Amino acid sequence: MVSDASDPRDPRFDEVRRCLAEADRAFARAGAVTDEDERTRLIEEAEAWLIRAERRLTRLVDKPMSLAHPDVVSGEHRSFSDTRKSSRSLVWRRQPKA
Repeated sequence: MVSDASDPRDPRFDEVRRCLAEADRAFARAGAVTDEDERTRLIEEAEAWLIRAERRLTRLVDKPMSLAHPDVVSGEHRSFSDTRKSSRSLVWRRQPKA
């Protein structure tokens, strides 16, 4: 059986799911600590996992057009933008596909 790239059960998405699970665990640990420095470190760790997940997902989506998601084919995609220098958070934005 050939799996569809948009199927979330596709085994190619396992690494993305793993990164998201690690980010979730880091955010949960950050919520449980009272030390501000430790909380900041854990939030930064979670952000790093989210960036890894985004990169892996981007690699899956940026395939030949026959395998791409319809939003990518139409010229739009969503991505995280690392804006930690200004606001220290990740921003979800919609931008045209280059």
